[in-house]
Amino acid sequence: MTNEVYLKLAEKLDSFPIGVKKKGVDFPPSFLELLEMLYTPEEAKIISHLEFFLESIPKIAKKINKSKEETERILNDLADRGKIFRYKKQGKLKFAIFNAANLFDYPFLQLETSQKLQKMAELAMNWFGSEFIDEAFGGTKTGIYRVLPVDEEIKGGGEILSYETVSGLIRSMKDLTIIPCVCRRRMELIGKKRCNHPVEESCITFGNTGLFFQEQGYGRAITVEEALKLLRKYQEDGLILMTTNSQEKILVVCACCDCCCVGLRGLLEFKKPAAVMPANFQVEIDPDACVGCGICVERCVFKANSLIFDENLNRSIASVDLDRCVGCGLCTITCEGNARKLVHIKRGEIPKNFLELGFQIAKEKEENQ
Repeated sequence: MTNEVYLKLAEKLDSFPIGVKKKGVDFPPSFLELLEMLYTPEEAKIISHLEFFLESIPKIAKKINKSKEETERILNDLADRGKIFRYKKQGKLKFAIFNAANLFDYPFLQLETSQKLQKMAELAMNWFGSEFIDEAFGGTKTGIYRVLPVDEEIKGGGEILSYETVSGLIRSMKDLTIIPCVCRRRMELIGKKRCNHPVEESCITFGNTGLFFQEQGYGRAITVEEALKLLRKYQEDGLILMTTNSQEKILVVCACCDCCCVGLRGLLEFKKPAAVMPANFQVEIDPDACVGCGICVERCVFKANSLIFDENLNRSIASVDLDRCVGCGLCTITCEGNARKLVHIKRGEIPKNFLELGFQIAKEKEENQ
C-alpha cells in the first residue's frame, strides 16, 4: 500500500512537462526513496491531489474529502515545513505542489547538516545523474533554462529586449529575494564541492516564490542595485548566469559553476551546447586586436575558445566554436586586447511565460516520440 502511494505521487510529478524520467522506463529507485524520506504516506496521498498551479482551499478540500477547516490546517502545516507552495492572493490562501526538480531543491536551502540531509543529497545526485539530465535537456528544441549574458557593449542584430539581459530582467522584476545555491549545497553535503564559490546568498528569486522563501526564513529581500552588483561580481568570478526560459514570470536567476550546478553540468554533456540552452547572443572576435593571451580559453567552461596560429598575422590568436558558444560573454570582460564583443542574434522565440514554456516542451516531446 505504501509503495502505491509513493508511485501515485511520482506519476503526478512526472506529469509536469519536465518530468522525472524518460517515458516507458521505471521510476529510479533513488527518486522513490527520496519521496519516502520527504513525505509520510498520508502526506504523499494528500499532495498527489494538488496541482502545479495555485488552487483554493475549498477546491482542494473536495479532492481530499475533508472539511475546509481540516484542509486548511493540513495545507498550512505542509507549507510551513516547505513541502508544498503557499501564496496569499486577494486575502485568500492558495496552494500548489512543487515540480520534481524544485521539490528536491527545497530541503537544501537549510544550511545545517544532518545525516538525513546528506543521504538525501546522495539520492538527489544519483537521480539527477541517471534520469533527470536526459529528461530535462534531451529530446526538445526548447530548453527549460537559458543563459543570461554579461551587460557589456553588444553589437547590432535588432532590438535587445529587457528579458534578454541581466540588467533588463532584474529591473523588471518585483520582490527580489536572495537565497542559497542548492546545487553547491548538495555537493558540499556529499563532499564533492570543488570550487570556492559561495553557497549562501548566491541565487536570486522573484515574486511569490521569493516571498515564500522569505517567509520560510531561507532568503532575504534585496534591492535591484544590490542584485546587479552581486551578479556582476559573480560573472567576473567566472560563474554562468542561468534563468527560466521565458519572457515573464521568471522564477530564478542562478549563478552556476561547472562542478556543482545540475543545469550547467547537464549542458556540458552536449557536443553542441549552443543548440540546447543559448542566449540570443554570440561572441565575435576582432583578430587584429587579439593579443593571444589565452585568458578566454581558460575562462570558458564550454570549451568554445581555442588559440590558433594565424599565418597572415604570423602569431597565435583566439578562435571561437559557435556550436559550443552559448553567448554568456564571460570571455569579453577579461579580454586583454578588448578584441571580443557580444553580437545580438535571433536563435529562436522565447516562450512568453512558464506555462507556455511547459506546453511548448510537452508538444515537442510528443512530436519526437
